Amino acid sequence: MANYAVDPRAMDDAAQKFHTVTNNLDESLRALQRAAQTFMDNNEGQAIDGYTEAQQQWSAGMQQMHEALGDHAVSLSNINLRYVHNDQRGGSYFRR
Repeated sequence: MANYAVDPRAMDDAAQKFHTVTNNLDESLRALQRAAQTFMDNNEGQAIDGYTEAQQQWSAGMQQMHEALGDHAVSLSNINLRYVHNDQRGGSYFRR
């Protein structure tokens, strides 16, 4: 027999936190890109080339993280919806 407890409100909160983290990461990345662009506009040389290469890798990693957080938020919301639906359906069997 399964031994677990589910708090639908906590699941909704967690899904919302995934969205919040994603938005915060996006905002931080935009701020970093603005600062880096200011630096690159005023400088040149190997440091700029190195940064550009590192930024491409960073951006690819951030995109993967963004997609994963978004996917997990949707999955968690769907799990919660199915749990609540099935809990209500199960409860209806006892009210007949």
